[in-house]
Order: sequence, then C-alpha cells, then structure tokens
Amino acid sequence: MLKNKQFILLITVFLVECTYGQVVSNIDFDAIKYAALDKSSSQYYPKLLKRFQSDDSTLTESDYTILYYGGIFQDAYHPYGVENEDEFLKKYNQEKYRKAIRIGENILSENPVNLNVLFKICVCYYLVDNKTRIKKYVKRYNNLLDVIYRSGDGTSIETAYVVIYVSDEYRVVDDLNLDVKKQVLSGSTDILYFDTKKQSPPKIIKQLYFNVSKPLIYLSKSFQEE
Repeated sequence: MLKNKQFILLITVFLVECTYGQVVSNIDFDAIKYAALDKSSSQYYPKLLKRFQSDDSTLTESDYTILYYGGIFQDAYHPYGVENEDEFLKKYNQEKYRKAIRIGENILSENPVNLNVLFKICVCYYLVDNKTRIKKYVKRYNNLLDVIYRSGDGTSIETAYVVIYVSDEYRVVDDLNLDVKKQVLSGSTDILYFDTKKQSPPKIIKQLYFNVSKPLIYLSKSFQEE
C-alpha cells in the first residue's frame, strides 16, 4: 500500500495533468516533444545534443529550449539525481576538485543539461585554473539558464518559471542573489519566499513561482512502478 505522502503526490500529479495539459507558462511541451523525437527534424534531440557538446555557436534560442525541455523525453532524464551525483557532490564539498571534475564529466556525458552539475563543474575548473574549460562550460550554463528565464516571469502560478529539475530553482535564486526564507508547494508550483531585508531598491523580490510538474510526474510514475 502506498504511504499517505505518496498517495497525495499521485492525486496532485493527476490533477496537474488534467488541468494544465502540455502547455506550461510559455512552454509548449507537445511541440517540443514532436521536434525532439522527429528524426527528420533539424532539432531532433541527438542532433542538437551533438552540436551542443561540440559548442556549436549557431545554436538558436529555440534549439536551447528543446535541449533543456526535450530532456524529459530522454532515457537519461532523472530529475532527482543519478547515483554518481552524490559522489560528485561529496568530492566537490571536500574540495577535491579534480576528482569531482572526472565524475562530473561522466555525468554530463550522459545528461549535459544538468544545471546543478554544470554550475559546480564551472566552479571546479575555475579553482584548478583551467580557463579554457571554464569558458566552455559557462557558455553552456548561461544559455540553458536563459531558457528558464524565457519560460515565464516567475510572478504567478500562471506565469511560473518552468524547470525540469527542482534543483534548477536554486540556480535561478543564486543567479538573482536571493536568500530563501520559506518554500511552499502549491499543486505543481513551488513558491519560494525571500528575505527582502537583504535586497536593494528598486527591485525587491518577495517570492518567485516555479512550475515543477515534470519532476512530480516523473516521481509519481516511479512510485507506481514500485
């Protein structure tokens, strides 16, 4: 029998899928799925991934959008982390940056749009003074982060930023230099509240909204398979 929290999650996700369909904020997941899985398309996911990994400068905003959100239709999509990610974070926190880099590179070879690993591997390369690799990964990271910023404005449930990893919320928060005071899940939306005392006018951000429907759906399916 499912635990109460798991049951509530399944009901929440069911209601989310019925209510929102496949268009979330500015993101049309039906269109993204069609392009990402169409072998005849120039935006077929493996083609885009190959260009992304070769640092192709001709990739467009649309290409990056499919690279990020199209990741949910790939076998490598594991929104709550993979087995060796814990080891990567352990080496990173122990300041064993060269060892962390080796593990992180392996993770990114499987899933190059993992923003949490991308960000930390940028830090690792900075601390071991590898300027060439820093430049490469910072470009990838910034282009993918911009995809999230274009997904909505984060000011309401209807216009929430759309993330495919819950950890990506904190990449946005860190980028905006905000301090989280409280986090509340409302349906498929994470609402993060911030300490406004540490912010400077004229831009004061009290809260941001993040749609996390895709990670929740993944989690509910995992429970169903158990």
